[in-house]
Amino acid sequence: MATDVTTISKARRNLERLCDDVCKRHEPLIITRKNGRHVVLLSLEDFRHFTGEQEPSSDNLDNLYIDLEREEDA
Repeated sequence: MATDVTTISKARRNLERLCDDVCKRHEPLIITRKNGRHVVLLSLEDFRHFTGEQEPSSDNLDNLYIDLEREEDA
């Protein structure tokens, strides 16, 4: 099965549906960006499966939110 691809603009408009689809289908979604720094939307369950991580620590989550805020400001 081919991995789905969408643009960042479309992902912004449909984020909730896309998140539901990724979680339900257990298939990642590639999100393309004009700057070439593409990303993958992946369910937390699948992420943990691929990385072997059981539960993220609260420190890791705090750092993730800080990183996301910096990315938005860039």
